[in-house]
Amino acid sequence: MLCVGCSAARYDADYSKRIETYRAEAPFAYLQQAPESIAGKLELRLPREFGAVPQRENHTDAVSGESKDQPTDPSRLRPPFIDQFPGYAATFERRLTADNAEYAASVAIGIVPGDGRQVAAIEAAILSQVQADDAFKNGGQAWESRELVPIAGGPAAWRVLSLPGPQIFEGVVASMVEFKRQPGLCEVWLSADPDQERTAVIVWRSPAALAGSLDQPISKLAALVARTVSLPPEQEAGAEPPAAGAGGDGDGA
Repeated sequence: MLCVGCSAARYDADYSKRIETYRAEAPFAYLQQAPESIAGKLELRLPREFGAVPQRENHTDAVSGESKDQPTDPSRLRPPFIDQFPGYAATFERRLTADNAEYAASVAIGIVPGDGRQVAAIEAAILSQVQADDAFKNGGQAWESRELVPIAGGPAAWRVLSLPGPQIFEGVVASMVEFKRQPGLCEVWLSADPDQERTAVIVWRSPAALAGSLDQPISKLAALVARTVSLPPEQEAGAEPPAAGAGGDGDGA
């Protein structure tokens, strides 16, 4: 007697592949699906609900009621203790309410031309500014090396400066902006592959008050985002971008 049926082996293989794909992609569920392009020189996937901070904002004068376009407060764009921010390009943030005040978790991004040999100079420039701030003037801060598994062909080697402790954060209480020193964390990430064409400078900040409100701790988000970074080659002046849908070889079908 012959039994006719389908082997389960193919279905088991498909199921195993789906499980493997899910496990690889699951950690990145905390990030936006599409990468953000920074000045056409860096791409990365930001945390969910992080939006761009404008360079200028519209404010209403409290006395005259006149609407004015003014520069965004620098404290929203970069940490107050890294005023000379290497290659600054953009800041993104997520604003949340905690302890009856509105705070922001933020990430500021810079892009510095040149290969990995310049990383040590960038480290020194940032550390000298950090240690000039009252919160960190006693020293003890040191850069550490991190090795990550990139998922977008970007850098695997990073240098990280972790700065926990009381520092000045902006808060909004009853529609009034105030600046107050409070516990928090700042992490500075520098891409450090020897053959990179430019250095990514990624600086994260969040007050401790938001620790329970974010999808993941700021240090974990920083590592996840670093794995999504890519530094595409710069196009020569006048070069035409590749046609949409074109493949590396063949007709792209």
